[in-house]
Amino acid sequence: MKKIFIFIFILCLLFKIFINDNHFKPSSYNQIIGQWISKDMGREIYLDFTKDYKLKMSIHSQKDSINFEGNVLMDFNKDPISLSIIKIKGVDYSLHSILSMIEENKIVISKFSTNWRLRPINFFETSSITFNRNK
Repeated sequence: MKKIFIFIFILCLLFKIFINDNHFKPSSYNQIIGQWISKDMGREIYLDFTKDYKLKMSIHSQKDSINFEGNVLMDFNKDPISLSIIKIKGVDYSLHSILSMIEENKIVISKFSTNWRLRPINFFETSSITFNRNK
C-alpha cells in the first residue's frame, strides 16, 4: 500500500513539473499592462491593458475597424487566467475569456463569450489568438 501511495505521489509531482508548468505564469495584473498586437488572417488586433484596469481593443482589417473599451477583471488564482471585460462602452453585455502567458512577451487569449459560464476552459488553435508585446 505504501509503495502505491509513493508511486502516485511521484506521478502527480512529475505531472505538475512537466505538464502543468509549461508556460510563464504571471502573478499580477502589472505583468499584463501594456500594448499587445496580433496579426493574422488579414487583420491586426491591438490590445492596451492600462494601469487603471481598462482594456482598449482595436481590430483593423482591409474593410473596416472596430474599437472598444471596457474594464478588466482577471483571476490570477485560476489556470488559465480568467479574463472578463465589463462595462464595455456602447454595448450592454460583457465579454469573457481565458488568458495564458506563454512567455514574458507573449500571451494567448481564447475566443470570447458573452456568457461567463460558457467561456472557454481550454485553448484551441482554431479559436485562440496569440499576441506579442508591442515594444
